[in-house]
Order: sequence, then C-alpha cells, then structure tokens
Amino acid sequence: MRTRLYTACLLALAFQCAGCVLPWTAHHLDRPNPGARVVLVRGLAGYWPGALPLSNQLKRCGIDNMVVFGCETREVGCALAQEGGCPSDDSPIVIVGYSLGANDAIKLCRGLDDSGIQVASLILIDCPYHDTVPPNVNRCLNIYRSRPYTDWIPMFRGLPVDAECCETDLQNLNVRWDELECAPWTHNHFTICASGAIHDVVADEVKAAVDGWDEEL
Repeated sequence: MRTRLYTACLLALAFQCAGCVLPWTAHHLDRPNPGARVVLVRGLAGYWPGALPLSNQLKRCGIDNMVVFGCETREVGCALAQEGGCPSDDSPIVIVGYSLGANDAIKLCRGLDDSGIQVASLILIDCPYHDTVPPNVNRCLNIYRSRPYTDWIPMFRGLPVDAECCETDLQNLNVRWDELECAPWTHNHFTICASGAIHDVVADEVKAAVDGWDEEL
C-alpha cells in the first residue's frame, strides 16, 4: 500500500513539474541581480507558483529582490561575499526559500557564514528535509504545515528546524494549527507557496528585517 502511495506521489510531482514549472522557468525567471539583497529561492525544477507574485508584492513595498533557482545560490553567495557584507546602500541580506529551495537557502546562509557575513532574516516555506539554521542568521521564520499522513514522504512535507546558535531568533510556524489555516485542504506542499496569506506573512517579515536594519544604522 505504501509503495503504491509513493508511486502516486512521484507521478503527481512529475505532473506538477511537467504541467506548471517549465513554462515559467523558460520565460519568467528573474536572473541574479548583484544589487538585490533579498533573494527568493525556488523549489525543485524551479517550482514555486507564488514566486513572482511575492516578488512583485515586495517590489510594490519598495524592496528590490531577485528570484533564483537553487543551483544559482552559489553564484549569488559569491556575489554577496565579494561585497564583503558592506554594500553601498547598507541594506540587509534577507533570504526566502520554498521546498527544496528552503534547504538551498540554508546552504546559502552557511556559505555566507564561512565568509563572515550576517543574514538579517531567513524565511523558509515548507522545508522538506531536516536541517539547522547557521549561527550567522539573526532571525529565522520557518513556515510549514504538518501533514500526518504524508510527512514520511520528503518531497511532500514541511518540517520544523533547529537553530545552531541560541542567539538566533527562531520561530517555527505550523499553519496547521495557526489561524492562517482557513482552508486546510488547500494547504498542501504544492499550494502553500502560492497562498496570499502566506505571502503577507513573508512580506511583513521581509519588511520588518529591512526596517529593523535601517533603525540600527
């Protein structure tokens, strides 16, 4: 029974990638912009149906950002490391990742930690693999939804994370129990990233990181 369910899950993932992902990644991907300090990292094969609406929502708030593949985070990390963490506009580094892009976002933070660069805020959406938040992250908001029947399938789940440093302000937000969960059946791993309510939480978190950074200057 479990084997059949696992096969069905793989077919569903293939359908999502074939039917939805390829059209966007071919025509709508924002290429890495060295001037942007807010980075949105897509999931497997570029899947994140809400990436561009969230990016535009942030831009309407006056927050420049770039949307990248997980495989592009190394390039982004190198660009940020070359800046030495001290850009001319003194803007903070904020990284947002969805699904496997959440794990890639953590790796990006870890690479920046190796270069001695602080990350103002790390925002994760349905991070599917157990991971820990590097000590250079000031705050981490991990948004996920527990799903008892499918949490054993890595690609279909979101998990809480741990912080490596006690000084990191870590918040694990399980929307299964939170008031954001107004329609439980719609918040699966493939739709949570397109939720307007989730986008509002992410946008508020990014804005708070930017405003808080400005107040410290």
